[in-house]
Amino acid sequence: MPHAYLPTLPPRAAWLALAFSLVLLLGAAPTGFAQGTDPLVGQFSDGRLQMTITGGNGQYSGQFVLDGQTYPFMAQGSAARIDGLYQAGGQQYPFIAGFQGETLTVIDGQLTYQLTRQAVGQQGQQAAGPLGQQAAQPPVTQAAPQAGGYLPAGTRLSYRQAVASNPGTNAGPDARATGGQGYIQVDIFHSDAQLCVAKMTMYTAGLTVDTLTQTFSEVIVGEGGLCSTYWAPPQVLAEYQAPPGGIQTVQRGQFDLGGRSYQAVYITSEFETNRITRVYDLASGVLLTEVEGSGQRGYAAGGNPERAGSGVQELINIRQLSLPWSVAEALPANVSGLQTLSYRGEYVTSVPGVYMWDSSLRSDYQLTSKVEQRGANYLVLSNTMVMTMPGTNIQQPPSQSRSLLTAFSGHYLPVAVIPQLAVGQVVDVDPVTGMRTYVERNDANGVVLVNEGKGVRAVSLYDPRTGLMQQTQLEQQSDGQNLLLTQQLAGAQ
Repeated sequence: MPHAYLPTLPPRAAWLALAFSLVLLLGAAPTGFAQGTDPLVGQFSDGRLQMTITGGNGQYSGQFVLDGQTYPFMAQGSAARIDGLYQAGGQQYPFIAGFQGETLTVIDGQLTYQLTRQAVGQQGQQAAGPLGQQAAQPPVTQAAPQAGGYLPAGTRLSYRQAVASNPGTNAGPDARATGGQGYIQVDIFHSDAQLCVAKMTMYTAGLTVDTLTQTFSEVIVGEGGLCSTYWAPPQVLAEYQAPPGGIQTVQRGQFDLGGRSYQAVYITSEFETNRITRVYDLASGVLLTEVEGSGQRGYAAGGNPERAGSGVQELINIRQLSLPWSVAEALPANVSGLQTLSYRGEYVTSVPGVYMWDSSLRSDYQLTSKVEQRGANYLVLSNTMVMTMPGTNIQQPPSQSRSLLTAFSGHYLPVAVIPQLAVGQVVDVDPVTGMRTYVERNDANGVVLVNEGKGVRAVSLYDPRTGLMQQTQLEQQSDGQNLLLTQQLAGAQ
């Protein structure tokens, strides 16, 4: 399915190594302040970072203090959010800070600081390391299962991943090993004893350009409550034993990750050319890490250098999606009753800076999505895409895929929420990938959401009467190739 659907699509913009890359989901100013009082003015700390803000009426100044070092800043904005620049080492770096409820949040692209207001004279303990650089990353958040141990709708599991391969001499004398890294995210939309419905999305970092590209996605519909290999009911893990045959071993014990200790179960499966070890948190059922190796064992001992590979996934963040609407609530009637959605679009790829002539290749496509399975807050779609070379009747064989329609997939916006969306409002930002979604326009002609980040920008228009996405334009840069995709809604039945 085209990436154009995803108002959660792209990651953060790149700054210099020390710079803040600050994108933030900011709510209204906190309660508990008298009329006319600016809640941003004051001193805030998390015990590691101290922030002092002065000024008001949209113009602010102040300082960050960390490890005895002071970083002055200037900023502007509103009582709910400020954008500014702080000074460090003779240079200026951008930041955004704002309220989520009663908490003042500051993000530097890798670190998220949740600051609370300090009473006069109260100071938090300062952290070691310059601002946003050497301070340790906060530990992985504990998953918060609902009744029965199942994960609530809107839970997002984020993993750092890295893979490497060596093609061996079978690939020729000039073969080189390859490697890659990025993230895997799993979004849970339904979880109970019978069924898990989720989406797995893979992002890959550019090797030659500073980008983060969505390279793969998969719908998870797991029977027995299993969410693929990423989550299992805690009661299942507590009772799990290795099956007969000696291929698998199961151990239980302590596992340390992200500054925390877990009581975990280690499940290792060994085959002739493949070994996999998965470690699960026994309390929440969440996969903590997975390590996989493939290839003949004799290769390490100097045997036949056949193809070999390895991969690792490591849990780095768990969060609950926080939107201006709920992903757990039932789909609106005009969406839940859909049978088919159809789209038409244009897909253009080009190789920049290589050829003296236009290197772009253009294809038209038709996409038909039929409802395969229904849930209260989701639809599972079966997609068929047919691509045609412009000016010809030449069609590629139809491609098949599956996708999810949810309140977070980008297919629609809840109509009741549309009047409440303000221009400039940040709808969501992911602290791992930096994916940022905000409202660019909201008028009688429609609502425009923008997703932008490192090498990607998508602009989507929604019908204010039906809430359905009407058109999307996606621009994406990746290693050696640019993509421009435009898509329009052709029908909804």
